[in-house]
Formats: sequence, structure tokens, C-alpha cells
Amino acid sequence: MAGHTQRRRTIWRALGAGAGSGAAAAVVASLVSLPLRAPDDAFFNTASVTAGCLAAGVAAAGLWLRLGKNPGRTLRLVALAVFAAIAGATLLAEALPGEPPLAHLPGFAIPLTAIALGTIALALPLLHEQASRLRIIVPGMLAAAVAMGAALAGQGDGESGRLSLQDLSIAPAASVAQGVQATPIATPAIAPAATIAANPSPVQATAAPAATVKAASGATTAVGPAAATAGGYVIAGAESTGTYTVREKLASLPLPNEAVGKTNAITGTIYLDGRASTVTVDLRTLTSDQSRRDRYIRTDGGIRSNRYPYAVFTATDVQAFAAELEQGKTASGTLTGTMTIRDVEKPFSFKIEARMVQGVLQLHGAADFTWADFNIPPPNIRGFVQVENNVHIEVLLVARQPG
Repeated sequence: MAGHTQRRRTIWRALGAGAGSGAAAAVVASLVSLPLRAPDDAFFNTASVTAGCLAAGVAAAGLWLRLGKNPGRTLRLVALAVFAAIAGATLLAEALPGEPPLAHLPGFAIPLTAIALGTIALALPLLHEQASRLRIIVPGMLAAAVAMGAALAGQGDGESGRLSLQDLSIAPAASVAQGVQATPIATPAIAPAATIAANPSPVQATAAPAATVKAASGATTAVGPAAATAGGYVIAGAESTGTYTVREKLASLPLPNEAVGKTNAITGTIYLDGRASTVTVDLRTLTSDQSRRDRYIRTDGGIRSNRYPYAVFTATDVQAFAAELEQGKTASGTLTGTMTIRDVEKPFSFKIEARMVQGVLQLHGAADFTWADFNIPPPNIRGFVQVENNVHIEVLLVARQPG
């Protein structure tokens, strides 16, 4: 009888230590998970991270008892099982048609798993030695972990601003109406090849009836909409995406996270024959996971997009990539031109990858700049948010020839 009672005490002591070590791992992993890109924010957030760490802690305690309190062997077995599950889920996702739904699972789960298992390996034997204090320590640790996991479940889990050509499905070429650009949100009607002033009136909603085409030599010629897009690839805004990513520190969060804004309000025409290509983004349509942030940069701070609605990038060296695209290759390199934001025009470069799929031009570009480059005051709010100086932007464009 005494042996049975001692056995029960040993089991409960180990499980308590396992739950406590899982709670410690949950706190650390939850904080680290905030800036990571989750494969699905509904299922992969601080709440699910907390649950997974608690389960791993209890499982590790059970194995620890079973294997004669050998922490090294216990953690190796747990790690093997977890990493096998991650690998299996990733391979299954890759086998599915279209974009893998769990494409970002390894980058999210592997570092968190390593951190959680390392924390459990350190905490489990230490807590097990505190037998007389477990009844006090463990409930407090569990309460702290659960409270943090629940409170932060909707924080810092916004969609990443990182894009890639792999995010695009391969679609056949489709007919594009001359001079018409469809977008999923209400934006001014803009002729695809028109060069737009960087600071038009916010109520300006019509495009000029004729566009100005700029040749590589610098000469300009006024032409009608049909002629302006001849030989060019008109950007399909509904299928294209632009993002910004800025590191910020919110007063309500213990660690910095990424603020990400997105828009599909992208217009323009890309030429592969030497003519200047212009891409225009309506900055008023940028949205993030915080409506208060979006209102602030539209009206009060940062870009002030209600006053300066458009970012315009004009490139003259797209022709350099034409030969590779025509051969069916994925072209990569640096695309140079000029960027206009808030009435400031500066030389600007994008790192790009581009490919031609069944007559559809797909292009991904990424670049960095600082607020000072375009005389933009950083959108800091004292006591609420501080942002870093670097701004990362990306575009993922789909363009087709009219007709």
C-alpha cells in the first residue's frame, strides 16, 4: 500500500514538473511567435502555441518517468516526434494543388519547437527537485502561461508582407479590356499607361483621355489609350498585391512585431520594348490588422495618404529582362528607376524576379528605404507605438496584354 502511494506521488510530482516546464516554455515561445509568420493565424497563434507547449511538457514528464528520468533521451524522443509531424504536414501540403496551405509551417514551427523543448529540458529536472513547492509554483506558472496565450492570441499574428512568385497560381492569359483596370475596392479610374502626378487632389477621380508615352530616348508623345498600351502588359490590380512592412514596438506588447499593410489598388503598364514602365499604387487603400493605424497614416502621420495619395515608380530598363522572359526563364536582377512619394522623386531600385507563364507576365519586386528618404515623418505616437527607421516594400504583379 505504501509503495502504491509513493508511486502515485512520484507520478503526480513528475506531471506537475512537466506542466510547470511546459508553462515556462509556453511563455517564452508565445513571445517569440509574435513576429514570426504563422501559416494560418486562426490555428497557429499564441493560444495554440501555449496549448502545444503544455502538452509537450506533460508528454516529456511521462517519458521521463518511463525512461528512468533520463532527460536527454526523453527530449530526443519528443523532438523526433514533433519534427516528424512537422515534416509530414509540410510534405502533405506540398503535394496538394495550388499554393501549399502550410507553406510557412517549418519557418514557424521549427524555431518554436526548438525553443520549447530546450526550455522544457532545462526546467523539468529543476522543478522536479522542488517537490515541496510544486503546489505553489505550478498553478502560478500555468495561470501566467494561459493568460498570456489568450491575451496575445490576436496580437502580432498579422499576415506577413513577404511575397514571392510562388504565391501566384499559374493562370492562362485572359482578355483585358483596353484602358480598363478592375480592382476589388473603390479607387479612382486611372488609364493603365497614364503617368499620374504624385500629389493630385484627393477628389480627382478621372484620368486624362490620352496618355503620355515616354520612350527610352526621353522623347514623349501624346497618344490615345489603345496606342498607349500597344505591346505593353497591363497590370491586373485584382490579382496583384503591394505591401509594406515596418518593425514597431507597441506599448501593449513585450516585444517588437511587424506592422504590415496591403493593397490591390495597383495600376500601370509594363513594357518590354524599351519604353518607360509606370506602376502606381493608391496609398489610401493600404489596410493592416489595425484600423487605428490605417486612419493615422492616412490623416495624421507618416505618409498622410489622403493628401499624398499615390506612390509612382517609373522604370526604363525592363527591356534588359525581356530576352530571358521570352525564352521561358525566370529573370532576376535589379530594376532601376525613379520613385515619387509625397512629392519627392528619387532614384530607386527593386530586386526583382519575373517570369512569363502562358502569355501572363508575373513580377515580384522588393526594396527598402528609410522615412527620411522621402521626407516622411515616422508615424510614432508617444506612449503607444515607436517604429523603426527602415521600411520594407514588396509588389507582386500580374500583367497581361490588352485584346
